[in-house]
Amino acid sequence: MQRALRMINIKIAKAYRNISFEASCMMAGFPLTGIVIEEKARLYKIKHSAERSEYECHTPLPVKEWPHPTWRLIIMETSDSTAYSIEIYTDGSKIGDKVGAGTTLYVDQVLKGHCKYTLQHGCSNNQAEQVAILKSLEELTSLSDHNKRKAAIYTDSKVTLTSLRNNFIHTPLIVEIRNKV
Repeated sequence: MQRALRMINIKIAKAYRNISFEASCMMAGFPLTGIVIEEKARLYKIKHSAERSEYECHTPLPVKEWPHPTWRLIIMETSDSTAYSIEIYTDGSKIGDKVGAGTTLYVDQVLKGHCKYTLQHGCSNNQAEQVAILKSLEELTSLSDHNKRKAAIYTDSKVTLTSLRNNFIHTPLIVEIRNKV
């Protein structure tokens, strides 16, 4: 099957005959059949087995739990001219089956603490970043005088920032972050 698909991919991509099957798939824009088969088998196993509880799907909240449409979260970019007495740095990452999140909290440019979180292997990179932001907001509320200070949260996730700004996204982590803010 791979030989036949390789020849078809070579014709589509107008590539040389000596390229590998994997390279021909990439050049023709088709996913590798092995990866597609593994993905379909994994999804079938998740849907039809008792292991289902191990996997948590990121489904939107029910409509009755959505915030009122007039309530809008305003996310501002940090400014070089503004001094922030609280600075929080977040990061979430996924490498292979290892997923983690971390936060670092500075108050008046003094390190007050950092936290690391290990997440389930089914979590995405974006979910890890969202967990890091949520946990940093929880750490922020533990400070005694956090209401009197300006705080900045630094993240490298454009997807999370866009999701927070978009009021039509109602995934549980995004809604929790909005509520904490």
